[in-house]
Amino acid sequence: MAVTALGLLAAVLVAVRSFVPAPENAPDTLPTVLVAVGSTALWPWIALKLKGKTERYAQATTAFAASSVLFVMMAVPFERLAAQWIPPGVPAEQLEPNAALAMISVAMLLLLVWKLRVDAHLWAQTLEIGRMHALLLTLALAVAEILLLNGLPASSAIPAP
Repeated sequence: MAVTALGLLAAVLVAVRSFVPAPENAPDTLPTVLVAVGSTALWPWIALKLKGKTERYAQATTAFAASSVLFVMMAVPFERLAAQWIPPGVPAEQLEPNAALAMISVAMLLLLVWKLRVDAHLWAQTLEIGRMHALLLTLALAVAEILLLNGLPASSAIPAP
């Protein structure tokens, strides 16, 4: 259980560091970080409880937290590069088409697809289910997390449409 706590703490620290470019934004980021860490801890518990394999909880949560930390660390350079190309305060609708931003966007999209595949593999191994079921579960949980984040205040990481 100590490994799980350390993994979740590392996930929180990396998430806070990547989402908070300036200290004054920290209060706005807290709900987003809580949702991210909460889903890392909660979804495996619910799934393993339903499957009757709660003894795998620490291992599963550590694996999900560690993979999340690694993917956030891989995404940070792309986010920083994109921030250099986007002038502050300019809405996305007013941005000029830019090849560099397009390439960064494609790289981030590939990173997202890779992360979803890794999570699906972790779910398949954790719950002993097929790959397609694990991929559908991963997509459903990702959509649920996005919907939950969109329900947070407008100052959160994912703006409401």
